[in-house]
Amino acid sequence: MIARLRQLGVVDVFEAAGLEKPELSILSDEFLAEIRHMERKNLAVEALQKLLADEIKLRFSRNYAKDTKFSDLLNQALTRYRNGTIEAALVIEELINIGWKNSPDC
Repeated sequence: MIARLRQLGVVDVFEAAGLEKPELSILSDEFLAEIRHMERKNLAVEALQKLLADEIKLRFSRNYAKDTKFSDLLNQALTRYRNGTIEAALVIEELINIGWKNSPDC
């Protein structure tokens, strides 16, 4: 049975069933669009900060360089926001861009 599995390789069950792959990332296009349009921008910033920090730890727990790079980008954007250098709408866009750079497709 193991030999047979090795011959088959990895099978994409969605493709085999003729289905579209679902977006499993919490940082999906739909979610990010909702964040962009939230009335309370400060809550959007805090939500994105928490989600991105968790995503960075999850994706790059074994890659110190990438973990450090994305953590630094996140911290720099949040520091500028908290110091009043940039407004909430702009930091939301920066955090979304960090999320895109952090996506598995990159």
